[in-house]
Amino acid sequence: MAMSLQRTPPQHYLSDSDLGRDPDSDYIPTRKRKHQLDYDDVLSALENKLEQHLSTMNEKITMNINKCVSTAVSVTLTQELLKLTETIEKLNVTTQNLSLDNVKINKSLAEVNERLLETEKSLQFAHETDKDLETRLKSIEEKTFHHNESQRCLIELENKISAMEQQARQCNIEVSNLLERRSEDLLHLFECICKEIN
Repeated sequence: MAMSLQRTPPQHYLSDSDLGRDPDSDYIPTRKRKHQLDYDDVLSALENKLEQHLSTMNEKITMNINKCVSTAVSVTLTQELLKLTETIEKLNVTTQNLSLDNVKINKSLAEVNERLLETEKSLQFAHETDKDLETRLKSIEEKTFHHNESQRCLIELENKISAMEQQARQCNIEVSNLLERRSEDLLHLFECICKEIN
């Protein structure tokens, strides 16, 4: 917040404020002001404090961002590992069920084989075709599942990254109402201001 300095209006007095001046002489003594050196010293000290403060803020922001990113990645990885574990367990159960079904089908085929030698070739062909179709169907289902799962994970990660970028943008600082000088280093000046504020 910039503060505006207001000067008091000039007041006219009947007496002369310069008591050391000869009223008959036109000579007006001039004095050199030492304000320039004082302002440079103050500005230098302000710049140093701002630089220290910016460095501290930068370290804190970096630590917070790293902590948030590692937490988000850890949580996401944990959730994805749990989902993958559940999916693998379901696939194992399905495989076991398919194996049991396959054993039953083989027993039934063996019985039919003993009874009907004439239909052996046709039953064997049907069995092999069934296995091939089952394998192909399982392969297609797995590919479809993994593809959908990957897309969903990708969309979630993109949303999280977008949210983190938006949050990082909210930490930006804008400095206004400061005069710009030639060869001025804005970052250095900002650090000095922050140090001064600290």
